Amino acid sequence: MRTNYNSGLNPLRNQYFLGPYSWTLNASAFKTVWLREKMNMRLNVDFFNVLNRPGVPQPGSNGVIDMNTSANTPRLLQLTMRFTW
Repeated sequence: MRTNYNSGLNPLRNQYFLGPYSWTLNASAFKTVWLREKMNMRLNVDFFNVLNRPGVPQPGSNGVIDMNTSANTPRLLQLTMRFTW
């Protein structure tokens, strides 16, 4: 007779709970300006964490959330310019 091994543990013991959602929103825009027939300039603007959402940090191994820091970086702006000829 074949039987299954019973470890005495609940099969749902490996399930987990979702922590706080730490998401950000990034955006980018660019504009190309022709200076001459074979020369152009491209301006890029990159926005990181556009909504400036600080976020809740993930809980540590002890299950406690440390609220001294935020989960996300502050809003950042990056400007770049590129010449092509």
